[in-house]
Amino acid sequence: MVFSGYLGAVSVVTTVKWFWFVIGMAVFVPVIYCLAVNFREAAVAKGGEVADVYGKVAWLTICCWIFYP
Repeated sequence: MVFSGYLGAVSVVTTVKWFWFVIGMAVFVPVIYCLAVNFREAAVAKGGEVADVYGKVAWLTICCWIFYP
């Protein structure tokens, strides 16, 4: 994701910049999926306050990362 952002930043042609942006976002989607689903299931398995804290931290991280690109 970072590498495709770099390639987009050093590109001169606008369409190439957008190409690398789309590639970066395609790599970003599985990261968000892991935070929202897979890790959440692991926290729920532990139960209790762990799941609550994880849910808050995970959504805070997701919201912050969405505004990064």
